[in-house]
Amino acid sequence: MRHLGLDSESARSWDSVIDVKMDGLADLEKLAAKSASVFDFQNARYYVDHISSGMQSDVVVAFNSNHWAIKKASALAIEGESKNSFPWTIKSPTDLPATIRMREAHCYPYLTKAFLPLWLEALRVTHLLLERHEAEHGQETYYQDNFGADYIATLADPQFGSNAIMFDGVSDPAMSHLHRNDQPAWQAFKKAQEGLKSAPRGAIALFDNAGHWHIRVHAGEGYISECRTMRSSGPKPTAQEIHECLLSSEAYTARCQAREERKILMNYARLRELRLHPGMTIRDVELNYNYKRSKISFKVDSISQSGYLSLVDGILRGSRQRFTATVPACQIVASQIQAAHQKKTTAPVAVETAALF
Repeated sequence: MRHLGLDSESARSWDSVIDVKMDGLADLEKLAAKSASVFDFQNARYYVDHISSGMQSDVVVAFNSNHWAIKKASALAIEGESKNSFPWTIKSPTDLPATIRMREAHCYPYLTKAFLPLWLEALRVTHLLLERHEAEHGQETYYQDNFGADYIATLADPQFGSNAIMFDGVSDPAMSHLHRNDQPAWQAFKKAQEGLKSAPRGAIALFDNAGHWHIRVHAGEGYISECRTMRSSGPKPTAQEIHECLLSSEAYTARCQAREERKILMNYARLRELRLHPGMTIRDVELNYNYKRSKISFKVDSISQSGYLSLVDGILRGSRQRFTATVPACQIVASQIQAAHQKKTTAPVAVETAALF
């Protein structure tokens, strides 16, 4: 932890820097006109009071003794900061924290476990391709087939094992009178499918059921993909075709995630631009009410890590109801922010104190 002594608003009054070896702690930040230090730890923001024993010793003792004599900033009302106190300064998707749900592959959870580096590389490639397509083709549609092919060609290492097809079964015509689940060949295929879970990523089990192909491929972490988007008839599929089918599915998931991350960064940009924070009043938020588009004024209650505003105390003219809503910050414009009313103060009146008599 880098600790800065902040005795006043002026940067000239900063004390010497104290380095405390603690993994995961970011630099302490200056908070103007506040007798407190703010820092980030494990994606949460905390603050430490400056007590009479000395700010530096108070902070160092708190961490070295593992007695966390600190409070989460979400419980505070810090002027100019959101209650969530998430770093809206992030401008690149690669800077988004990979350890929170914001960057998880929800369709393929194995990618955010042992294969997290592969997932982060997939997101990097996806953002690169989307930015390149936008620069070269503008708003022209980037079809998924073209995107999938570009993604497979650009991805550095899909981390597939060398032994691909581990089971290649075929149905027995003599057993066609039995239900498929009762056929020995199908039972062997199901057993091989379970065995794939302990095999390297990319291991394949094939089964030819009278010209109809059943495909199972180990994607990772015990997750078995059936490659439903791949053809199920025709010539025998190759290991390369099956792997490309799996990568195309992962590319689609990465593309959906990248689209959401782009919206998150747009939210961050608007939060910085308008300095949005809890307590502000937002006017003319368009929502559907009674099958009509209505403009409602809200108060900002909190801001999520994704940059979405939680709005409360919505007031619609002519209605006694109070509304709530959640909207992305990128939809808010400067004209919707209601300026805070300043209390009028009157100058003191000089009263003559001369004797009345």
